Amino acid sequence: MKMRRIVTAALLFVSVAFLVWNSATITPIAAVSANTSSDDQPVVDWIGKHAVRLQTPEAGHGFADMKPLKKMIGNARIVSLGEATHGSREFFQLKHRMLEYLATEMGFTIFSIEANMPEAYRLNDYVLNGNGDPAKLIKGMYFWTWNTQEVLDMVMWMRDFNKSGKGRVQFTGFDMQTPNVAADIVRDFVDKNDSEYADPLHKATDMAKAPSQSGGQDFGVATFTFPVQAAKGSSRKGQTNSLQWLYKDGGHQSRMGRTMVACRRSHRCARVR
Repeated sequence: MKMRRIVTAALLFVSVAFLVWNSATITPIAAVSANTSSDDQPVVDWIGKHAVRLQTPEAGHGFADMKPLKKMIGNARIVSLGEATHGSREFFQLKHRMLEYLATEMGFTIFSIEANMPEAYRLNDYVLNGNGDPAKLIKGMYFWTWNTQEVLDMVMWMRDFNKSGKGRVQFTGFDMQTPNVAADIVRDFVDKNDSEYADPLHKATDMAKAPSQSGGQDFGVATFTFPVQAAKGSSRKGQTNSLQWLYKDGGHQSRMGRTMVACRRSHRCARVR
């Protein structure tokens, strides 16, 4: 039986290796060292000794510069990827290139991401069988961090790889953040196969869905107030002296929202429409 090898795209760490790619905008390690405090120098020295220099983060450029990874990975069944910031174009380009290398050269068969499991399986149906619109299926996983041209490019490559006969790779999710699709699948199954259990199940799934439905499109909203006048040392009777900051995913709510959108644009991740 062939052993599955899995690439996981978590949100915090690149644990397989410290990767550096050549760019005119990247400061050489020697230059960094000259301006580094003594406390940080051991870290800089370690990076200089262990970093694997890549020619590009983009897929489709061969694997000559990635060969050292084979020894680092060895017979590991799981390689964990990540990103220091959400939405940075180069991070997901590098994930795409890593997946291309791991699937083509090392027999990895699953790409798994921090996304809802049933929604990700719908995208996997496209990856394996060509069913559906990949852009809409990516958008159906809710988060703007996936809804980018870079992710779409990787998904399209996965489909082409599967069609080529060179191997087989799947797209899966390992999270459960929004219950709606999963609850509907369970309800449909019970309605068809155990009708006596349908009513209590419907009540239970309605309760499970209630928190997410109350938020509507404000999924992931965070709000707080700041007493401006009190901070200045004065207040006026009868007035509400506060600022409300609201970040609404995908929106332009208040100054915080605009700042977040500006940051996302600066990372050059193209949204899929």
